[in-house]
Amino acid sequence: IAYRTGELFEAAGDVERALNFYRRAYDYSRVDEQRSFVAIDRLLLAGERSADRIALYRDSLDYRQDPSERLQTLHALAAIQDEAGDADSAIDTLKSALDVEESDKHTLDTLDALYTRRERWRDLADLQRRRAEQAALPEEEAKWRLSLANILDVKLTDTLGAIEELEAVTNSVAPYQSDLGQRAVAALEAMLGRVDYRPKLVELLKPIYENADDWNKLV
Repeated sequence: IAYRTGELFEAAGDVERALNFYRRAYDYSRVDEQRSFVAIDRLLLAGERSADRIALYRDSLDYRQDPSERLQTLHALAAIQDEAGDADSAIDTLKSALDVEESDKHTLDTLDALYTRRERWRDLADLQRRRAEQAALPEEEAKWRLSLANILDVKLTDTLGAIEELEAVTNSVAPYQSDLGQRAVAALEAMLGRVDYRPKLVELLKPIYENADDWNKLV
């Protein structure tokens, strides 16, 4: 009855009374009244009431224990928080999503984008290292380690850390037979001008050149 009354008030354009009755239906049985949740969310979205939507989604986490439903809710909550201008809270929400499914691509991709936008380079480096370690294929691992090396070198001025990641790339994929490998070699070569790291770089590059019969570079 409460839900039907909410529908009537919504049809009449009385949003506050509609919300009141939808909430009554929702409070009566939150597990079963998904349609009430959808109706409440619809009206709050139309009214651009982000704070109320955030509260609604947070509250729903108390009874959404199914992993897929919980993950979907956390994703939606993070999106609302981000749209409301609170990217840091969105990041915290997505971290909670990783507790539900640590390898969920949507969660990881969104975190990657938020860390980049917020210029949280250390967090981004940690995330990309995690993705490299979780990678199922050598090419995927190499992709993330190559990206990580760039962050370490350019954003965190950690040259040695970057070199170690580039070395890992050349150990994962063929240095000359793959695009990722070639890019890793090029990045190592670009660092040769850094005197303090030149011996380490030469040590890494020499066997690569030898295996490729690249005598010009060996000389």
